[in-house]
Amino acid sequence: MQQEILEAIGRKDAETALRLARDAVAANPEDAEAQHALGLSLQLSGDHAAAAEAFDRAIALAPHTSRYHVARAALALGQRDAERADSEIRAALAADPNQLNAYVLAAHLAISRGDADDAERQLKLAQRVAPDHPVVIAIEGNLAQLRGEHEKAIKLLSSAAERMPEEPLVLASLGLAYLDAGHLAFAEQSLRRALDGQPNALRLRWALVEAKRRQGHLQDLPAELERILAQQPDDPRALALLGDCRLRMGEVDAALAAYRQLIGQRPLREVALDGVMRTLSQSGLHAQAVLLMDEQLERNSDADALWQRRVMLVQGDLEAAGSVLDRWQAALPDSLGQILVRAEYDEACGRAEAAEAGVDKVLAAQPGSSNAAGIKFRLLLRRDPQAALQMAEQFHARAGSPQAKRLTRTWQGFALDRVERHDEAGAIWLELAESAGQAQALPPIRTQRAEPAPSGKPQARLLWGPPGSRVAELVGMLRGVPDLHVLDDRFGPGPRQDGFGPWLADGRATPGARWYAELEMREIPPAQIIDWLPHWDISIDTALPESRLCAVLADPRDLLLNALVFGGPQPWPQPTPEALVDWLQAALGPLVDLPESRRLIVDSAQLVDGPDSVAQRVERFFDLQQTPPSEGIETSRRGVSDFPACFPPGHWRRYAKAFDQHFAPLAPLAERLGFEA
Repeated sequence: MQQEILEAIGRKDAETALRLARDAVAANPEDAEAQHALGLSLQLSGDHAAAAEAFDRAIALAPHTSRYHVARAALALGQRDAERADSEIRAALAADPNQLNAYVLAAHLAISRGDADDAERQLKLAQRVAPDHPVVIAIEGNLAQLRGEHEKAIKLLSSAAERMPEEPLVLASLGLAYLDAGHLAFAEQSLRRALDGQPNALRLRWALVEAKRRQGHLQDLPAELERILAQQPDDPRALALLGDCRLRMGEVDAALAAYRQLIGQRPLREVALDGVMRTLSQSGLHAQAVLLMDEQLERNSDADALWQRRVMLVQGDLEAAGSVLDRWQAALPDSLGQILVRAEYDEACGRAEAAEAGVDKVLAAQPGSSNAAGIKFRLLLRRDPQAALQMAEQFHARAGSPQAKRLTRTWQGFALDRVERHDEAGAIWLELAESAGQAQALPPIRTQRAEPAPSGKPQARLLWGPPGSRVAELVGMLRGVPDLHVLDDRFGPGPRQDGFGPWLADGRATPGARWYAELEMREIPPAQIIDWLPHWDISIDTALPESRLCAVLADPRDLLLNALVFGGPQPWPQPTPEALVDWLQAALGPLVDLPESRRLIVDSAQLVDGPDSVAQRVERFFDLQQTPPSEGIETSRRGVSDFPACFPPGHWRRYAKAFDQHFAPLAPLAERLGFEA
């Protein structure tokens, strides 16, 4: 019967294997081989918990049988139980120092934790036992993959797969190597064959999803995601992607069903909720976003987080925001969150006294509320900068955490700027930047040329503004143009995977065809798109040689000051001042040499002094159907905590003394770009 069980397992007949194995155990429960066969059968059927129990019984009956420990280690490794896997590998090798599969599993374990040195050590031990065995060659390929040697990995894993064409682990490794190297069709083929042998392997299923997604096989994704959800019904990543796929396929109701299941999970996943609201709003489905949020509020009317986001859905419409706030107040009259948001609303409406009364009530109950204190500080800053400075100093003196000290130090900087003590304010801005800045915070500016996109493609229209510019103001204007999509999906979680984002694992130039392929997946014609880039460099320009670039700039010294004080839309870590100086020089220099027919430089000062003139120039440059409206540009000028998003143009001159060492290297660049000394 044992042979029959193994034959059934070999042909992936879980039902027959399980029936025979249970009969064998029932006939002789003390038979270790029968318990081991039952474990293998249960593992094939997907019942990993019961399989573990069967393997444990086999080990208890015959603790010195190495392959029982190997089976238990393999199961533990698949369940990401590294400690148990390591323990069983040690037991297997203690029972049989020549147990090849134990060394193979040990190498896999080392690779899973990114330990290349230990993986190489285990590989050498395996090579002593069977140097030409396909699984050993596969381990060598896995190690090459870990080290980023993609082509070497593919060569080794292909060789192993030729010798063991049905081995799921080898096929899985080969598929993952193809995926990392960008050979997507080969990746899909290998991953699908691997999944035939282990259909419940979620990591491989996700890799197959990625291979299909990057090939633009949108129609195939829902079925694969449904298989993932069959195993993990509440997987937030699968539900979010399923909703996105259905939405792009025009199946709005099906998309809403997936989103509804995602945001209905408890405890509330605020990140997931924010992602759904953002996706629906960007897709022009604002009404559906409101509907989903109101459904959640019907079930959870006491959730401040839901009410707060419901207010955000009508951001910019003060009348609608007031209506939502009235509902929130009726549901939770004593909620400090509601009182605080009401104070922000009153501040936006210019009702300073009402706003201050609200924040005073919150501060009386929660003296440490930084949000309430921030509103109080802003109100003071508007009417009495000297009083705001005193408040900032008092709060800084009693701040306990490093985060609170940093916040109140920022308040001091803004108040000192307002009372025109710029040398002291500059010392604070430099202190904060130097204490938290990272030398490697900014993406590298690549200079290598990329493979250009095929000719005849619709012209790519690109928008870029370095940190410290007023690019968000132009984005706000462009969003007022009907049927024009300003893509900003590189600035949040899950950025577009076309290689034109700022962080590339190996820094290679990306072919221009990849940009068009990703857009085709979104089914938005390139002629209706302006792609807002977090960064721009020569690699991007050579990949899209017929593109037009609108760059929103400022005097590089203003950019430096604003980026250090206010940051920017790019989700990058805080750079050191020195690193930012070097980066600005490398990033802005190539713009000078770009042909004027393909570039439009918008001075941030022009957005302040003449936004309508800027709108007309942008309309002509991008050949838009309508002039971008400048109404509402003030909304884009409010940054974090409602502070301005930038200092006024030319403000750098007030900091000339405090920033003299940092401004000096930027002066020649400012002159080359046409800014006054």
